[in-house]
Amino acid sequence: MSYLDFETEGRKCIEIHSHLSTSLYDWAVAHTLFQQQVLCWSTTVAYYAMVHGIRTLFSLIEFDRKLQSKFRPNQTKKQRLRAIAKFHSQFCSFLEDRDLNANDRVLRDTCIECFKEHFPRVDWSLFISRIGRILVAHKEARNAETYEHFVVAHHGRGYHFESPFLDTIFRESEKNANRYIAEILSYVHQYYEREIPLRKYHLWHLKDELWWLEKTLEKEKLQMSNEMRVFLNLMKNLAKDMEKPVDYQDFENEMDMKYYTNKGEAYRKIREAAERLTHLKGIR
Repeated sequence: MSYLDFETEGRKCIEIHSHLSTSLYDWAVAHTLFQQQVLCWSTTVAYYAMVHGIRTLFSLIEFDRKLQSKFRPNQTKKQRLRAIAKFHSQFCSFLEDRDLNANDRVLRDTCIECFKEHFPRVDWSLFISRIGRILVAHKEARNAETYEHFVVAHHGRGYHFESPFLDTIFRESEKNANRYIAEILSYVHQYYEREIPLRKYHLWHLKDELWWLEKTLEKEKLQMSNEMRVFLNLMKNLAKDMEKPVDYQDFENEMDMKYYTNKGEAYRKIREAAERLTHLKGIR
């Protein structure tokens, strides 16, 4: 096993599983809020669960060789893809193939080629466009319902919830999250179902990741929809018989080496935000 294999697969592993766990967590939060009739925010979190689900899908191909080539002199195609996925409107346009410049359209075509190598029977141009339209619709629903003060201000009034168009937003957000997140993430299951490079290392990390996710759901008393439970059980079954590889520490080290700076920066920002909140009482 070469060092390059450990490096590539270790970094791919943490990228996929971090997006996946985030999508699943948000999915459970959205479903719980819907069940508890905290409907305004169930709409918002359902949208974010979809966003992270789609990012999970793209993380399957992020380390493919075609995306390592240059997009522009100081940026690879992989880096450009990450930059696009970071911003909601840009990501939606990219998925839909709407208002793209020539370079971004070439990048989109490259992504489709990468997906086809892994899943040759799928029309990826059609599929990506479709999930783009779905995401746009839910982004607009989130904006119209959650950010609009004239709407949020009246959530406590009975007639407000009886408005048929509001009920549609709440109901369809829940229904579509359960339908489309399950569909998008089904490709993650297919990906791990096959003999991928260093599969036993990926699945051992997946086993650990899902164990901690379930602990989080339990601690926060979050509920899963039937669709999420089915998906989670499929993923757990893939990993249930996995034993920890003897040299797993080398694999884990590659994950930590790549993301140590990124994680450190994220936690630094959280620490600073917490400190600012703590010192607000001193502001005159």
